[in-house]
Amino acid sequence: MQLEHFQAFIFDLDGTLIDSEPWHLRAFATAMRELAGYDLAEADALEFRGNTSLWLAGELVRRHGLDADPKRIAERKFEVLYRDFRAELYPGAAAFVRAWSERRPLAVASNSPRHFVEMALAQVGLLECFGVVTTVDDVRQRKPDPEMIHLTLHRLGLGPSQVVVFEDSALGLTAARRAGCAVVLLDNGTLEDAGELAAGVPVSTWPSLPRPAGVLSAPAGAL
Repeated sequence: MQLEHFQAFIFDLDGTLIDSEPWHLRAFATAMRELAGYDLAEADALEFRGNTSLWLAGELVRRHGLDADPKRIAERKFEVLYRDFRAELYPGAAAFVRAWSERRPLAVASNSPRHFVEMALAQVGLLECFGVVTTVDDVRQRKPDPEMIHLTLHRLGLGPSQVVVFEDSALGLTAARRAGCAVVLLDNGTLEDAGELAAGVPVSTWPSLPRPAGVLSAPAGAL
């Protein structure tokens, strides 16, 4: 896959550009403990990935007969998250984004809400690199539904064959494929759920991805 052939890039955020999932999980666990008196089990933590806090809070309240308001739990989760969160980019992500932002339109398509996405990107100094930011607030269906990718393509003014999507999970991979886009999977140490879906999909790390022609790059991988 030659990245130079694509007219724009779409990036997932959580688990792709920034290592945010542990922060989300800790904040959600705190909210559940404070407001529902419930300590997350390991199975709950696994279920958290790829789902919204509101959805999982509702599921746990229903399953365990908890006396708590799922909406308030989700609100408290974000209060705790914003109090504690410090965005941390994966190694090589910033250099890749900044290098390509001078050559291609870049977009973010994230299952997180807009207020979190923009805060995280601002913290790491990359918000200005993305001309399009699409979040779960903009769509009716989250990934793995392709609606978010379709909307991002529309905002970019491009077709699926003109864009490559950078993802880290089966949810994102499925959404991008359903939208008809090429995909690169980022192995940031959490690439566990792509499984057979990833057959034939390039897998890389940020430092090994090629930079634009004329920009110094780390040793490139198979891409």
